[in-house]
Amino acid sequence: MSILSGPSTDPDLVVDFHGMEGLDSGAQDALDALRDVFGANLTGAVLLPGQLVVVDNRVAVHGRTAFLARFDDKDRWLRRCFAVSDLREVRDSFEHGRALRITPS
Repeated sequence: MSILSGPSTDPDLVVDFHGMEGLDSGAQDALDALRDVFGANLTGAVLLPGQLVVVDNRVAVHGRTAFLARFDDKDRWLRRCFAVSDLREVRDSFEHGRALRITPS
């Protein structure tokens, strides 16, 4: 998978440092350099119960820190939600006008 796609004047970025590796040493060096740049420019946030962060994947790179689960009902809980900016692109996937139909892969 390419890290950059779309028009060169406004490319999309997709990167998963845990699941990607370069196809050759030059590509791996570039991926490592990108990881270093992102790591040097991290901004953290600590959320309290009931708080929410909304991330626009088109303009931000995001992640979360690792933690050791205790399974004691006090572990952190991540709720994922997806939104689209133009419903016309996905309207054929909606059932009853509201729920998105998911097709198993």
